[in-house]
Amino acid sequence: MSKINFTQVFKSIETGEVIKDPPMIFTCERCGRQNIMVETVQDLTLKLIAVRALLNIKEDDRTKAEEKYKRGKLAERIMESKDAVDLSAEEISMLKDLIGNSFAPQIVFKSFEMLDPKKE
Repeated sequence: MSKINFTQVFKSIETGEVIKDPPMIFTCERCGRQNIMVETVQDLTLKLIAVRALLNIKEDDRTKAEEKYKRGKLAERIMESKDAVDLSAEEISMLKDLIGNSFAPQIVFKSFEMLDPKKE
């Protein structure tokens, strides 16, 4: 098990400044209406990235229900955490795969560094 601190913030590779998570607006595919999911600007954290990756479902998704349940439970554990979260090697591997398939290289690179325990 590895303790992972999900409150770590993402910093720009170019400027070193904290990356902000802008308000999230999405358009409903059925009615075309725009909806705001997150209204405030906040620091982009590993918690936000991990939970979004775990809960993201692609259009052609064929993930089995049991796997979706595991992902939902892990997302809940991470979201509710105030301290570091104990993760198994399997959970870290799953997070890396999901983040790698969901985000741009800068986020993937930094996420992998945050998810890999430091070796002394």
